Amino acid sequence: MRDVWFPAKESQSVVGRVTEVEKLHPAKSRAAQKPVYIMVPVMESKVASSHDISHQELKPHNKDQICARFPGAWEFYEKKKAEAPKEEPQEIVFNGTPIAKADFIAREKLSWLSMQGFNTVEQLAAMSDAQIQEMGHGARTWRKKAQQLLQKPA
Repeated sequence: MRDVWFPAKESQSVVGRVTEVEKLHPAKSRAAQKPVYIMVPVMESKVASSHDISHQELKPHNKDQICARFPGAWEFYEKKKAEAPKEEPQEIVFNGTPIAKADFIAREKLSWLSMQGFNTVEQLAAMSDAQIQEMGHGARTWRKKAQQLLQKPA
C-alpha cells in the first residue's frame, strides 16, 4: 500500500501519518533474558516535501491529542491494519481539491508529489518558498497554477 500523508489542521504544509516502529520492551526482555521488541504506533510528521521526519509515540494519555492534529490519519491506520493484505487499496478522501485535478502537472509527477505528502491542490498553493526550493524545477509554477486553479469558479 502506498504511503499516505494527512495534512495537519493548522497548516497544509505539515503532514502526518500513523505507522508502527519496533521498541525494546524492558520488562519482557528481563523476563526472557534477551532483547524483546514490540511494535508500537507512532505519529510521523514532517513538512511536506521534506525528508526530515519526526516520530512521536502514541500512548493512551496522548493519542487523542496527537491524532486530532492530523484528521483521518488514525482511522486510516486502523483500517489498514484490519484489512487483509491482498485487498485492493481504496480511494482516500481528503478535505480539499484532489491533486489529480492539477492538470498542469505531469501524471508521473503526481505520484511523486503524493509520496512527498501533497494530496490536495490547496497544499500545492500553500507551499512556502523553502518548500519550492526543496521541490526543485517547476515547483514555483505549480504553486502559481494551483493558486489560479483554486480561484476559478466551480
